[in-house]
Amino acid sequence: MKYSNFVKDWKVRLIALLLGSVIWLVIISEEIAEKTITIPIIPYADKEDLIWTYPYPQNAVVRVQGKVRSIWWLEKVIRPKLKLPLSTLPDSGYVVLKVDMLELEGNVKLLSIVKPDSLPVKVEKRIVKILPIQPNLIIFPAEGFMVTNLPYALPSQVEVSGKKNEILKIQSIPTDTVVIQNATTSGQLKVKLKSPMGLTIGLKEVDVKYQVERIVEKSFDNVEVLVPQGWTAVPFWISFKIQGPSSEIANLQKRGIQAKISTPIVNTKVKPYLDIPPNCKIIEMKPEQVEIRRKE
Repeated sequence: MKYSNFVKDWKVRLIALLLGSVIWLVIISEEIAEKTITIPIIPYADKEDLIWTYPYPQNAVVRVQGKVRSIWWLEKVIRPKLKLPLSTLPDSGYVVLKVDMLELEGNVKLLSIVKPDSLPVKVEKRIVKILPIQPNLIIFPAEGFMVTNLPYALPSQVEVSGKKNEILKIQSIPTDTVVIQNATTSGQLKVKLKSPMGLTIGLKEVDVKYQVERIVEKSFDNVEVLVPQGWTAVPFWISFKIQGPSSEIANLQKRGIQAKISTPIVNTKVKPYLDIPPNCKIIEMKPEQVEIRRKE
């Protein structure tokens, strides 16, 4: 019997304690209090062509007054910000932080801005510039292959915006560096752009194309040596071997190659000029020189 009464008394006391705690919290939450809280400072461009270009404190410390529960709700849920529209600020100098710059919700009153009391200001016009994209692709072709074209980006340009003096410092936007080993085929890959500090770029990544081809050789026999009118070459025909990327050699086979001598000198042996692409080279020519004579 005594044990049963003890258990009942214990439960009653616990319930009473819990109810008392709840009532105390309710009473406390309704009390008026003051508290110092930290809020972020957010300068924002209410006009698209403006930008803040000077370092400033990221937070302000303010003193507020209100019901305890209202202050808690403001700090933990609403999380106010001190927003500064750039169009209302001077171009340079200082702006004094005033109480009326911040409106608080939830019946909480802003008593004062503790710190900072002012902010250094420099507001400039944001400029936009179109800059070329510079791919940073390092390609090592496999043996018997060659890179036939410089890597290029698609798109080839990107829009950059920000401070005028920062944009004027740069001439192009580079990609991340990518290394390709033992390349045997052409390809395309997505590469991220490097964003210059303090500037905004219109793209995060671009496609970069590169071209790799097999190196082949091709012999051309009995090609006529062309000389100006009134002159002749001895011998009149030459043979040679060309080395280069497969596509260029195929094109040469289709269109043919001319051997020319544009400035003849009497009784002089000269090497004929061959009209071949930059990626190709002559690895053999027979004969290497011909003699130029006037026609009789």
